[in-house]
Amino acid sequence: AAVAAWEDVRWDAALLAEGVRPDSTPLWPDRDNPLEKTWQNILTALKDDPIWLFWTRWYQAALDGTRLSDALLEDIALIDNAIWEAGPQAVAEEIRKIELDFAADSLPNGETVEIDAEAGKLHLRPLTELPEGIGAYACRKMLKAVNVFGPQPGNQYAALADDLDMIRKAAEDDAATPVELFDTCASASRRLTTRIATETVPSAEEDALIADYETRIREAGADILANDAEAQRVLDARKRITGNDALVEEATTVRDAVEIVAEVTDDHLADALRTDADTATDAETAEADRKEASYRLGSRLIKIAKVAGWVVGGGVTATVTTAALLEAIPTIQASPVFQQALQAVLRFFGL
Repeated sequence: AAVAAWEDVRWDAALLAEGVRPDSTPLWPDRDNPLEKTWQNILTALKDDPIWLFWTRWYQAALDGTRLSDALLEDIALIDNAIWEAGPQAVAEEIRKIELDFAADSLPNGETVEIDAEAGKLHLRPLTELPEGIGAYACRKMLKAVNVFGPQPGNQYAALADDLDMIRKAAEDDAATPVELFDTCASASRRLTTRIATETVPSAEEDALIADYETRIREAGADILANDAEAQRVLDARKRITGNDALVEEATTVRDAVEIVAEVTDDHLADALRTDADTATDAETAEADRKEASYRLGSRLIKIAKVAGWVVGGGVTATVTTAALLEAIPTIQASPVFQQALQAVLRFFGL
Protein backbone atom coordinates (compact mmCIF):
# COMPACT_ATOMS: atom_id res chain seq x y z
CA ALA A 1 0.00 0.00 0.00
CA ALA A 2 2.84 2.38 0.82
CA VAL A 3 4.49 1.78 -2.54
CA ALA A 4 1.18 2.25 -4.36
CA ALA A 5 0.53 5.48 -2.48
CA TRP A 6 3.94 6.90 -3.38
CA GLU A 7 3.50 6.03 -7.07
CA ASP A 8 0.20 7.86 -7.12
CA VAL A 9 1.64 10.90 -5.37
CA ARG A 10 3.95 11.12 -8.39
CA TRP A 11 0.91 10.70 -10.64
CA ASP A 12 -0.86 13.59 -8.88
CA ALA A 13 2.22 15.78 -9.24
CA ALA A 14 2.29 15.07 -12.97
CA LEU A 15 -1.40 16.00 -13.27
CA LEU A 16 -0.79 19.28 -11.45
CA ALA A 17 2.12 20.04 -13.77
CA GLU A 18 -0.30 19.62 -16.70
CA GLY A 19 -2.88 21.90 -15.08
CA VAL A 20 -5.32 19.12 -14.14
CA ARG A 21 -6.92 19.00 -10.70
CA PRO A 22 -6.07 15.63 -9.11
CA ASP A 23 -9.41 15.55 -7.28
CA SER A 24 -11.19 15.34 -10.66
CA THR A 25 -9.78 11.83 -11.16
CA PRO A 26 -10.12 8.66 -9.04
CA LEU A 27 -7.76 8.52 -6.08
CA TRP A 28 -6.20 5.34 -7.51
CA PRO A 29 -6.47 6.07 -11.24
CA ASP A 30 -4.67 3.05 -12.67
CA ARG A 31 -5.27 0.33 -10.09
CA ASP A 32 -7.72 -1.06 -7.57
CA ASN A 33 -7.69 0.67 -4.21
CA PRO A 34 -5.09 -1.26 -2.16
CA LEU A 35 -6.93 -0.17 0.98
CA GLU A 36 -10.39 -1.20 -0.26
CA LYS A 37 -10.95 -3.90 2.34
CA THR A 38 -9.96 -1.54 5.14
CA TRP A 39 -12.21 1.20 3.72
CA GLN A 40 -15.20 -1.14 3.47
CA ASN A 41 -14.67 -2.18 7.09
CA ILE A 42 -14.65 1.49 8.08
CA LEU A 43 -17.87 2.13 6.15
CA THR A 44 -19.55 -0.80 7.85
CA ALA A 45 -18.43 0.35 11.29
CA LEU A 46 -19.58 3.95 10.77
CA LYS A 47 -22.74 3.28 8.74
CA ASP A 48 -25.22 4.00 11.55
CA ASP A 49 -23.29 6.84 13.19
CA PRO A 50 -24.51 10.23 11.88
CA ILE A 51 -21.34 11.93 13.12
CA TRP A 52 -19.32 10.46 10.25
CA LEU A 53 -21.85 10.52 7.38
CA PHE A 54 -20.41 13.60 5.68
CA TRP A 55 -16.83 12.46 6.09
CA THR A 56 -17.39 9.04 4.53
CA ARG A 57 -19.24 10.67 1.61
CA TRP A 58 -16.43 13.18 1.18
CA TYR A 59 -13.75 10.47 1.11
CA GLN A 60 -15.77 8.24 -1.23
CA ALA A 61 -16.02 11.19 -3.62
CA ALA A 62 -12.23 11.46 -3.50
CA LEU A 63 -11.94 7.75 -4.27
CA ASP A 64 -14.34 8.09 -7.20
CA GLY A 65 -12.94 11.35 -8.55
CA THR A 66 -16.37 12.96 -8.50
CA ARG A 67 -15.61 15.88 -6.13
CA LEU A 68 -18.13 17.54 -3.87
CA SER A 69 -19.21 21.11 -4.51
CA ASP A 70 -16.36 23.57 -3.93
CA ALA A 71 -18.82 26.09 -2.48
CA LEU A 72 -20.15 23.52 0.01
CA LEU A 73 -16.64 22.50 1.06
CA GLU A 74 -15.69 26.14 1.53
CA ASP A 75 -18.67 26.72 3.83
CA ILE A 76 -17.68 23.68 5.88
CA ALA A 77 -14.02 24.70 6.03
CA LEU A 78 -15.06 28.11 7.38
CA ILE A 79 -17.07 26.70 10.31
CA ASP A 80 -16.23 28.71 13.41
CA ASN A 81 -13.18 27.45 15.28
CA ALA A 82 -15.16 27.16 18.50
CA ILE A 83 -17.38 24.52 16.86
CA TRP A 84 -14.38 22.56 15.54
CA GLU A 85 -12.89 22.60 19.02
CA ALA A 86 -16.18 21.42 20.57
CA GLY A 87 -15.69 17.99 19.00
CA PRO A 88 -17.14 15.67 16.31
CA GLN A 89 -20.76 15.86 17.49
CA ALA A 90 -20.90 19.65 17.32
CA VAL A 91 -19.14 19.66 13.95
CA ALA A 92 -21.53 17.04 12.56
CA GLU A 93 -24.57 19.07 13.61
CA GLU A 94 -23.19 22.22 12.00
CA ILE A 95 -22.25 20.39 8.80
CA ARG A 96 -25.76 18.94 8.62
CA LYS A 97 -27.28 22.43 8.75
CA ILE A 98 -24.88 23.68 6.07
CA GLU A 99 -25.60 20.69 3.83
CA LEU A 100 -29.37 21.06 4.04
CA ASP A 101 -29.32 24.83 3.51
CA PHE A 102 -26.94 24.48 0.57
CA ALA A 103 -28.93 21.65 -1.00
CA ALA A 104 -32.29 23.38 -0.53
CA ASP A 105 -30.97 26.53 -2.22
CA SER A 106 -29.48 24.50 -5.08
CA LEU A 107 -32.56 22.36 -5.78
CA PRO A 108 -35.67 24.50 -6.32
CA ASN A 109 -38.83 22.53 -7.06
CA GLY A 110 -41.50 25.21 -7.19
CA GLU A 111 -42.82 24.33 -3.75
CA THR A 112 -42.14 24.28 -0.05
CA VAL A 113 -42.95 21.71 2.64
CA GLU A 114 -45.06 23.11 5.47
CA ILE A 115 -46.91 21.89 8.53
CA ASP A 116 -50.68 21.80 8.19
CA ALA A 117 -51.50 22.78 11.77
CA GLU A 118 -55.11 21.64 11.51
CA ALA A 119 -54.36 18.18 10.12
CA GLY A 120 -51.06 17.77 11.95
CA LYS A 121 -49.34 16.65 8.73
CA LEU A 122 -46.63 17.89 6.41
CA HIS A 123 -47.88 19.02 3.01
CA LEU A 124 -46.69 20.76 -0.15
CA ARG A 125 -47.42 24.41 -0.84
CA PRO A 126 -46.64 25.66 -4.37
CA LEU A 127 -44.56 28.83 -4.43
CA THR A 128 -46.55 30.13 -7.39
CA GLU A 129 -49.98 29.63 -8.88
CA LEU A 130 -50.86 29.55 -12.54
CA PRO A 131 -52.79 32.64 -13.71
CA GLU A 132 -56.53 32.41 -13.28
CA GLY A 133 -57.98 30.04 -15.83
CA ILE A 134 -54.65 28.74 -17.17
CA GLY A 135 -54.38 25.90 -14.64
CA ALA A 136 -57.93 24.75 -15.22
CA TYR A 137 -57.47 25.06 -18.97
CA ALA A 138 -54.28 22.97 -18.90
CA CYS A 139 -55.96 20.28 -16.79
CA ARG A 140 -58.94 20.17 -19.17
CA LYS A 141 -56.54 19.76 -22.07
CA MET A 142 -54.80 16.89 -20.25
CA LEU A 143 -58.13 15.15 -19.60
CA LYS A 144 -59.17 15.65 -23.23
CA ALA A 145 -55.92 13.98 -24.26
CA VAL A 146 -56.82 10.99 -22.07
CA ASN A 147 -60.35 10.86 -23.47
CA VAL A 148 -59.16 10.88 -27.08
CA PHE A 149 -59.12 7.08 -26.95
CA GLY A 150 -62.55 6.71 -25.40
CA PRO A 151 -63.49 5.01 -22.12
CA GLN A 152 -61.43 1.91 -22.96
CA PRO A 153 -58.39 2.26 -25.28
CA GLY A 154 -58.37 -0.24 -28.13
CA ASN A 155 -55.73 -2.93 -28.53
CA GLN A 156 -53.40 -0.72 -30.59
CA TYR A 157 -53.40 1.79 -27.71
CA ALA A 158 -53.22 -0.65 -24.80
CA ALA A 159 -49.59 0.22 -24.13
CA LEU A 160 -50.70 3.74 -23.15
CA ALA A 161 -52.91 2.55 -20.27
CA ASP A 162 -50.46 3.43 -17.47
CA ASP A 163 -49.64 6.78 -19.07
CA LEU A 164 -53.29 7.71 -19.40
CA ASP A 165 -53.89 6.78 -15.77
CA MET A 166 -50.92 8.95 -14.71
CA ILE A 167 -52.26 11.94 -16.65
CA ARG A 168 -55.79 11.53 -15.33
CA LYS A 169 -54.68 11.35 -11.70
CA ALA A 170 -52.53 14.48 -12.02
CA ALA A 171 -55.23 16.50 -13.82
CA GLU A 172 -57.88 15.55 -11.27
CA ASP A 173 -55.69 16.17 -8.21
CA ASP A 174 -56.54 19.58 -6.72
CA ALA A 175 -53.28 19.49 -4.75
CA ALA A 176 -51.06 19.05 -7.82
CA THR A 177 -48.53 21.89 -8.16
CA PRO A 178 -47.75 23.59 -11.51
CA VAL A 179 -44.41 21.77 -11.64
CA GLU A 180 -46.10 18.41 -11.02
CA LEU A 181 -48.56 19.06 -13.86
CA PHE A 182 -45.75 20.06 -16.20
CA ASP A 183 -43.72 16.98 -15.23
CA THR A 184 -46.71 14.75 -15.97
CA CYS A 185 -47.05 16.19 -19.46
CA ALA A 186 -43.31 15.96 -20.12
CA SER A 187 -43.16 12.36 -18.90
CA ALA A 188 -46.19 11.36 -21.00
CA SER A 189 -44.62 12.96 -24.07
CA ARG A 190 -41.30 11.14 -23.53
CA ARG A 191 -43.06 7.83 -23.01
CA LEU A 192 -45.07 8.28 -26.19
CA THR A 193 -41.87 8.87 -28.15
CA THR A 194 -40.41 5.66 -26.72
CA ARG A 195 -43.55 3.63 -27.42
CA ILE A 196 -43.68 4.85 -31.01
CA ALA A 197 -39.97 4.04 -31.46
CA THR A 198 -40.52 0.51 -30.13
CA GLU A 199 -43.68 0.18 -32.26
CA THR A 200 -45.94 -0.61 -29.30
CA VAL A 201 -48.29 2.15 -30.50
CA PRO A 202 -48.77 3.65 -33.97
CA SER A 203 -46.91 6.82 -34.93
CA ALA A 204 -48.60 10.21 -35.09
CA GLU A 205 -48.17 10.17 -38.87
CA GLU A 206 -50.04 6.87 -39.10
CA ASP A 207 -52.78 7.46 -36.53
CA ALA A 208 -54.95 10.55 -36.07
CA LEU A 209 -55.81 9.72 -32.44
CA ILE A 210 -52.13 9.43 -31.47
CA ALA A 211 -51.47 12.74 -33.22
CA ASP A 212 -54.34 14.40 -31.31
CA TYR A 213 -53.15 12.93 -27.99
CA GLU A 214 -49.57 14.07 -28.58
CA THR A 215 -50.63 17.60 -29.52
CA ARG A 216 -52.87 18.08 -26.48
CA ILE A 217 -50.23 16.81 -24.04
CA ARG A 218 -47.48 18.98 -25.47
CA GLU A 219 -49.71 22.05 -25.60
CA ALA A 220 -50.77 21.57 -21.97
CA GLY A 221 -47.13 21.31 -20.89
CA ALA A 222 -46.17 24.36 -22.96
CA ASP A 223 -49.04 26.39 -21.46
CA ILE A 224 -47.88 25.58 -17.92
CA LEU A 225 -44.22 26.32 -18.63
CA ALA A 226 -45.01 29.60 -20.38
CA ASN A 227 -47.16 30.85 -17.50
CA ASP A 228 -45.15 29.72 -14.46
CA ALA A 229 -41.75 31.30 -13.88
CA GLU A 230 -40.99 28.85 -11.08
CA ALA A 231 -41.47 25.89 -13.42
CA GLN A 232 -38.95 27.46 -15.79
CA ARG A 233 -36.48 27.93 -12.92
CA VAL A 234 -36.92 24.30 -11.84
CA LEU A 235 -36.35 23.05 -15.38
CA ASP A 236 -33.13 25.09 -15.65
CA ALA A 237 -31.88 23.73 -12.30
CA ARG A 238 -32.58 20.14 -13.33
CA LYS A 239 -30.58 20.54 -16.53
CA ARG A 240 -27.49 21.28 -14.42
CA ILE A 241 -27.79 17.99 -12.51
CA THR A 242 -25.74 15.14 -13.94
CA GLY A 243 -27.00 12.46 -11.56
CA ASN A 244 -25.59 8.99 -10.88
CA ASP A 245 -26.64 5.62 -9.43
CA ALA A 246 -26.55 6.64 -5.75
CA LEU A 247 -30.30 6.16 -5.23
CA VAL A 248 -30.34 2.86 -7.12
CA GLU A 249 -27.46 1.58 -5.00
CA GLU A 250 -29.33 2.55 -1.83
CA ALA A 251 -32.77 1.49 -3.10
CA THR A 252 -33.90 -0.32 0.05
CA THR A 253 -32.71 2.48 2.34
CA VAL A 254 -34.42 5.17 0.23
CA ARG A 255 -37.73 3.32 0.08
CA ASP A 256 -37.65 2.55 3.81
CA ALA A 257 -36.93 6.21 4.58
CA VAL A 258 -39.91 7.27 2.46
CA GLU A 259 -42.19 4.94 4.44
CA ILE A 260 -40.93 6.50 7.68
CA VAL A 261 -41.59 10.01 6.36
CA ALA A 262 -44.99 9.10 4.89
CA GLU A 263 -46.34 8.60 8.40
CA VAL A 264 -46.35 12.38 8.94
CA THR A 265 -47.32 13.64 5.48
CA ASP A 266 -50.70 14.12 3.86
CA ASP A 267 -51.88 11.61 1.26
CA HIS A 268 -50.81 13.69 -1.74
CA LEU A 269 -47.22 14.08 -0.56
CA ALA A 270 -47.01 10.47 0.68
CA ASP A 271 -48.18 9.11 -2.68
CA ALA A 272 -45.80 11.39 -4.57
CA LEU A 273 -42.83 10.33 -2.41
CA ARG A 274 -43.60 6.63 -2.87
CA THR A 275 -44.09 6.93 -6.63
CA ASP A 276 -40.87 8.89 -7.09
CA ALA A 277 -38.92 6.56 -4.79
CA ASP A 278 -40.00 3.56 -6.86
CA THR A 279 -38.97 5.28 -10.09
CA ALA A 280 -35.73 6.81 -8.77
CA THR A 281 -34.44 3.49 -7.40
CA ASP A 282 -35.36 1.35 -10.41
CA ALA A 283 -32.35 0.85 -12.69
CA GLU A 284 -34.63 -0.37 -15.48
CA THR A 285 -36.58 2.91 -15.67
CA ALA A 286 -35.82 5.27 -18.56
CA GLU A 287 -32.98 7.58 -17.57
CA ALA A 288 -34.93 10.82 -18.12
CA ASP A 289 -37.87 9.64 -15.98
CA ARG A 290 -35.50 8.36 -13.27
CA LYS A 291 -33.58 11.63 -13.17
CA GLU A 292 -36.80 13.68 -12.94
CA ALA A 293 -38.18 11.49 -10.13
CA SER A 294 -34.83 11.58 -8.31
CA TYR A 295 -34.79 15.37 -8.42
CA ARG A 296 -38.33 15.68 -7.01
CA LEU A 297 -37.72 13.03 -4.35
CA GLY A 298 -34.38 14.47 -3.27
CA SER A 299 -35.63 18.04 -3.13
CA ARG A 300 -38.59 17.01 -0.98
CA LEU A 301 -36.61 14.82 1.42
CA ILE A 302 -34.18 17.68 1.96
CA LYS A 303 -37.04 20.09 2.69
CA ILE A 304 -38.58 17.58 5.11
CA ALA A 305 -35.23 17.24 6.86
CA LYS A 306 -35.08 21.02 7.27
CA VAL A 307 -38.59 21.08 8.76
CA ALA A 308 -37.59 18.25 11.11
CA GLY A 309 -34.56 20.23 12.25
CA TRP A 310 -36.74 23.28 12.83
CA VAL A 311 -39.18 21.26 14.97
CA VAL A 312 -36.44 19.56 16.99
CA GLY A 313 -34.73 22.92 17.47
CA GLY A 314 -37.85 24.37 19.06
CA GLY A 315 -39.15 26.31 16.07
CA VAL A 316 -42.60 24.72 16.38
CA THR A 317 -44.69 24.36 19.49
CA ALA A 318 -47.70 22.27 20.40
CA THR A 319 -49.90 25.34 20.03
CA VAL A 320 -49.55 25.25 16.22
CA THR A 321 -49.60 21.51 15.54
CA THR A 322 -50.49 18.17 17.03
CA ALA A 323 -48.63 16.26 19.71
CA ALA A 324 -48.41 13.24 17.39
CA LEU A 325 -46.46 15.23 14.80
CA LEU A 326 -44.19 16.75 17.42
CA GLU A 327 -43.39 13.25 18.67
CA ALA A 328 -42.93 11.70 15.22
CA ILE A 329 -40.59 14.24 13.62
CA PRO A 330 -37.71 13.87 16.13
CA THR A 331 -37.92 10.12 15.52
CA ILE A 332 -37.54 10.73 11.79
CA GLN A 333 -34.56 13.02 12.25
CA ALA A 334 -32.87 10.53 14.58
CA SER A 335 -33.48 7.59 12.24
CA PRO A 336 -30.23 6.17 10.78
CA VAL A 337 -32.23 5.01 7.75
CA PHE A 338 -33.49 8.53 7.05
CA GLN A 339 -30.00 10.02 7.50
CA GLN A 340 -28.47 7.40 5.18
CA ALA A 341 -31.14 8.14 2.58
CA LEU A 342 -30.27 11.85 2.79
CA GLN A 343 -26.61 11.01 2.18
CA ALA A 344 -27.62 9.03 -0.92
CA VAL A 345 -29.62 12.05 -2.09
CA LEU A 346 -26.67 14.37 -1.56
CA ARG A 347 -24.41 11.95 -3.44
CA PHE A 348 -26.88 11.84 -6.33
CA PHE A 349 -26.71 15.63 -6.63
CA GLY A 350 -22.94 15.71 -6.18
CA LEU A 351 -23.21 17.81 -3.02
